[in-house]
Amino acid sequence: MNEMNNGGDAPVASRRRAKWVVPVAAGCAVLVLAGAGGGYAWYAHDRSVRVLADANEACSSSVAAVKDAKKDWESVLVSDEVTEALKITDRQVAQTRTVSALAETKSTSFADVKACSGDADTLHGITDANTRLASTYEKQAAVLKDDARTVTASRDAKTLADLKAKLDGKVKDARKLLADSDGKVKDAKTRDTLSKAISEAGKAKDAKTIETAIGTLDDATGKVNTSIDAKQKSDAAAKAKAEAAKQAATQTGAGNTYTNNSNNSNNSNNGYGYGYTGGGNGNTYTPTQQTQNTTPAPTTQAPQTQTKPQTTKPQTSTNNKTDDSYEEICAFIPSDGTQGYFIPCD
Repeated sequence: MNEMNNGGDAPVASRRRAKWVVPVAAGCAVLVLAGAGGGYAWYAHDRSVRVLADANEACSSSVAAVKDAKKDWESVLVSDEVTEALKITDRQVAQTRTVSALAETKSTSFADVKACSGDADTLHGITDANTRLASTYEKQAAVLKDDARTVTASRDAKTLADLKAKLDGKVKDARKLLADSDGKVKDAKTRDTLSKAISEAGKAKDAKTIETAIGTLDDATGKVNTSIDAKQKSDAAAKAKAEAAKQAATQTGAGNTYTNNSNNSNNSNNGYGYGYTGGGNGNTYTPTQQTQNTTPAPTTQAPQTQTKPQTTKPQTSTNNKTDDSYEEICAFIPSDGTQGYFIPCD
C-alpha cells in the first residue's frame, strides 16, 4: 500500500523483513565464532605438540653429543702420547709447571649428563646444560693433548741441554788428555783418533748426534789411556832390565879389589900402582895414588867419556912370589858420572 507523506509528496513504498531472517543470521554468527574458536584451539594444541617434540629431539641430540665428547676425552686420556707424558717427572723437564698442568688437566671432573624429561621449557634447559657439558669434554680433550705435548717438549729441551753440557765436559777432558799425552803413548795413532773425535764433536747439534759424539770420545779417550799405560809398563820393564844389567856388572867387578902398596915404578900405570894379595878363589887388588918421594909435575887430563874400558896389566904373584905372567884388568868408567870400577877384561 502506498502512503502519502505529510507534505503531500508522492507515496513511499513500505519495507518489511521476514521474521526468520534475524534468527538465522544470529545462528550463523554463532557458528562462525564457534568455528573460529575451535580452529584456534586446534592450532594452539598442534603448536604445543610440535614445540614439545622439537624440544625432546634437541635434548636427545644433546645427550648423544655428551656421550660422543666423553668418548673422545677418554680416548685421548689413554693415548700413547698422554700416557708417556704422564710418566715424565718434574726433574726431567726444563719447566716443572708443565708437569703439574698436565696432572691438573688429567684430573678434570665433569658433571653428569642430564636425562630428557619434562615440558618444553624444562627440556630446553636440559639441552643447554648437556650442550655445555659436551663442549667442556671437547675443550679439555684438546687441552690434555696440548699439555702432554708441552711436557714432552720440555723434557726433550732439558735432555738436549744436559747432553750439550755433558759433551762440552767430554771435549774439555779430551783436549787436556791430548795435550798431556804427547810423547807418552805407545801407539801414536790413538792420539790421532782422539784429535779427530774432538773435531767431529763440534759438529753435533741434536740429541742423537751428540750421544754418538760422546760415545766416540769415550772410546778414543779410553784407547789413549790404554796406550799410556802400555808405554809406562814398557818403560818400567826397560828400566828394570837396565838396572839389572848394571847390578850384574857391579857384582862382577866386586870380587876384585886393588890396593896400591908398592912404590915400584915398574908396577905403576898412569900414577897408580897395584899390590897383590892372594885371596882364595879370587885375587884382590886396590888401586891407590902412588906416593913418591919426589913431587910429580902436575898434569892436566881431559875429561873422558869412555865407553871402552881402559886396560891395565898389573903384575900378578903367587904365594908372594912374582912371575912374569899378567892378568888383564879393565877400568870401567860409566858415562853418567857415577863411580867407576875395575873388572877382568874379556
